[in-house]
Amino acid sequence: AKMKDYVTLDRVDPFYTVHFPDKTHVSHWSDWERFLKDVETISPSDLRGVEQFFEHSERIFSEGFLNLGDKQFTGLLDMLKAAPSLLNLKVVQSVYSLTSKYVKDEKLRQLLSFHPLLIGGNPFAAPAVYCLINVLERIWGVWHARGGMGALCEAILKRYEEIGGQKLLACEAKEIHREENEFRIHTSKGLIRARKLIVGGDIPKFCQTVLKGKAKPSFLSFRSQHFKLSMSAFLVYLGCNRQWPELGQHHIVLGPRYKGLIEDIFKGPKLAEDFSYYLHLPTRTDKSLAPSGHEVVYALVPVPNLDTVKLQDTDYQRLEQALLQDLEERLLPGLRASIQEKARFSPHQFESVLKSQGGNAFALEPRLIQSASFRPTNRSREVEGLYFVGAGTQPGAGIPGVLTSARITIQSLLEDLGRSGLPKIAQLSAFSAEELRNSWKSSGAAPYASI
Repeated sequence: AKMKDYVTLDRVDPFYTVHFPDKTHVSHWSDWERFLKDVETISPSDLRGVEQFFEHSERIFSEGFLNLGDKQFTGLLDMLKAAPSLLNLKVVQSVYSLTSKYVKDEKLRQLLSFHPLLIGGNPFAAPAVYCLINVLERIWGVWHARGGMGALCEAILKRYEEIGGQKLLACEAKEIHREENEFRIHTSKGLIRARKLIVGGDIPKFCQTVLKGKAKPSFLSFRSQHFKLSMSAFLVYLGCNRQWPELGQHHIVLGPRYKGLIEDIFKGPKLAEDFSYYLHLPTRTDKSLAPSGHEVVYALVPVPNLDTVKLQDTDYQRLEQALLQDLEERLLPGLRASIQEKARFSPHQFESVLKSQGGNAFALEPRLIQSASFRPTNRSREVEGLYFVGAGTQPGAGIPGVLTSARITIQSLLEDLGRSGLPKIAQLSAFSAEELRNSWKSSGAAPYASI
């Protein structure tokens, strides 16, 4: 099945623009030389350091993603086998620490180290293996699914139904038991029986509230009570009757503090007065998402999860007003007068609607002791026929991580069914060493071609 037959992907360039509080900015262009020119406006003396950072990150990408990205770590032994090559790449230190080794300017350090936030991680705590994100986006580019993320979901669903899958919507799993070598799933629409069960929900919440008796992995359920969960997010969706054609699709807008704000997000004890945010204008690429002359605006503010800070509706109201004001003053003049439609999604909705523990937005926080074999395995070690998939299992959050998780889970399922397995990512990619060294300087390769 070819992806192009199910969904259209449009290239996004620049990948994103990072805006600093002093009104300077850097755009990450697919054109390497153009990107370096933007970097040069911030700190000319750091140009070579930026190149060296990407060279180091390319080696991490080659080992950490191409070779190990779709490997299931079933225990400490698997971890120890992979450790020497990763330790040689200095991945135990934090993303920010590795960035600082090569780059001296603080704004460029922020530019190259913010990426763990995209998967629920703290740049000052996430291991440097996540520097590979910088290279991943350069090698394959950044793409938009025409019609939005919903169109990508519809494409996968269409393929799923073509091969015999059935969907049940608004069908909540209340309790799941295991009896006579099958799972008995008690739902809001009746009983479902299954020999194999793949769980895509939030692992701590699902283990503690839905899986019962012999279906419940006892040790994982115990462990999940002590997981360090990712931060949450406060999201605002706007439909506006005007456009801002001078802007690109993706923006990272940084506030006056970097490390201090991140510590407040991950440690509390209260919601900070200042904030940074991600701004998305999908209509810059995809005109089908709004009427002619209108704009879709989406903003995401990282905030503490509800286990860290007990947020109230008044907190969300204050944050929304401050966010709209900052958007209008920094990037979107005339925003508030143009708003025709508005919706928001808070940590409380992550908890109540998406059933995530503490309203976390990205499952487990990607820390060293919650990576690789320290994360829940995709195949349950305790309950036969039980599998996990998604951000909470291996390898982690983010679209590349979750789709790679799906590959690991399906590989495990196929093995248990006695079926032939999937090709490894390294086989799909087929990069030579020379091509890999040069690929991050000339982005634009097509993404995975089949689903």
